[in-house]
Amino acid sequence: MDVTRGEYNRIIDGLNERNKTVNALRDGVSGLQQASGIQFKRIAQIQAELDAIKRAWERMKSVT
Repeated sequence: MDVTRGEYNRIIDGLNERNKTVNALRDGVSGLQQASGIQFKRIAQIQAELDAIKRAWERMKSVT
């Protein structure tokens, strides 16, 4: 099947646009992964602090 230069150029342009879109999506997903990683670490820190408070509270209740 013969393809004209114009058709070929349009196909290449379409593929290039598709590549830009895929790269933008990849960057967006990467950013979301980083943000959720930070959130999960912070949640773990808060949980550890809450657990320490609960233990201290239990110790105080058992002393009195």
